[in-house]
Order: sequence, then C-alpha cells, then structure tokens
Amino acid sequence: MTDDTYHPDDHDARAHRLESAVDSTQAKFIARVIVPVLLAGLLGVSGFVGARLLRQLDSQGDDIAQVKSDVRVLSTRFDEVTLRNVESNTARIGLVEKNDVEQDRRLDALERTVKTP
Repeated sequence: MTDDTYHPDDHDARAHRLESAVDSTQAKFIARVIVPVLLAGLLGVSGFVGARLLRQLDSQGDDIAQVKSDVRVLSTRFDEVTLRNVESNTARIGLVEKNDVEQDRRLDALERTVKTP
C-alpha cells in the first residue's frame, strides 16, 4: 500500500524551492533584462517586416495599376482592329453583292436576246 498522507516535509521542500527560485538572481536578471530586450527585439523585427510588407504592397499596387492601364490600351487597339476588319468585310460583301446583281442583269439580258430552242 502507498502512503498518501500529508507530510509537512514535502510541502516545506516545495516551498523552499519556490522561494529560492523567486530569490534567484538569474531569474531576476532574466525577468528584468533578458525579457525586455527580447521583447524590444521582437517589436523591432516586427516593425521592420511590417514596413517591408507595406512597401511591397505599395509596389504591387503600382504594378497592378500599370497592368490595368496596359489592358485598357490593348482593349482599345483590339476594338480598333476589329472595327477596321468589320468595315473591310462589309465593303467586300458589298462588292460581291454588287457584282452578283450586275451578273444577274447580264444573264437576264442574255436570256432575252438569245433564243433558246
């Protein structure tokens, strides 16, 4: 069987270790010097990284604006080329229809003048 009863010596030993930890000069040094230095360093690095990210985002924003401008220019050029092609094709179709009408007139004239048996 195990003895689960309270022993004052165990409690006193734990209390003594806690007291010695609290009174430790290393713990005080770490709490008063190392931790603030580490926190300051962390804040400094965070600020540097944050500023760098903001500069990068600004640069990307400028690049995106340039791409938008280029897309607008290309869109305008494509529209212009498309309109020219439509006008050219319309003119060609008009010529073909005109030639078709003239050819039909000639055929009608030939059919009237030439007697068929």
